Amino acid sequence: CLGHQEPRSLTIDEYRAEQGLKEYDELGRGWRQLVLKKKSSGPTVGKPSVRSRQLFFMTCYDIDTFRAFVDSGPFRELYDVPETEYRAMLGDSLESEEALMQFGYRFLRQVLFGEESIPLHKEAAEKRREQAREKALAAEREAAEKLAQDEDFKDEGFDD
Repeated sequence: CLGHQEPRSLTIDEYRAEQGLKEYDELGRGWRQLVLKKKSSGPTVGKPSVRSRQLFFMTCYDIDTFRAFVDSGPFRELYDVPETEYRAMLGDSLESEEALMQFGYRFLRQVLFGEESIPLHKEAAEKRREQAREKALAAEREAAEKLAQDEDFKDEGFDD
């Protein structure tokens, strides 16, 4: 490093400003907050589900797939996002990518930590909850039937 031989001196803040790090830091802040929140919560948050991890990786590392996901019919039916916000996120500019990335952080806070940062369409949310309840009940019934079949099989051919 030959920085001490340079004719001018810079403070750390001046150097960071010259390098454009302020914008970089602002754009990465949401991601760091997500990771920090998860780590600082410890075991109280628990291990994210497979689906939650898939959403995390899609949102953080596959912006094109996340854009298509946000623009999909089921997403629009469930989330009450103003059309102006959709237009801002779904364009083909750097500003749109940044808006989509910031929206992704809000989406992940909602998915991973239950923060209500994106409003839901009430009817669609209730329908989705009902479908989840029905699916859970069906899984319980299936498990009970399998257990009963296993019990019947174990007793088959043996006299008391």
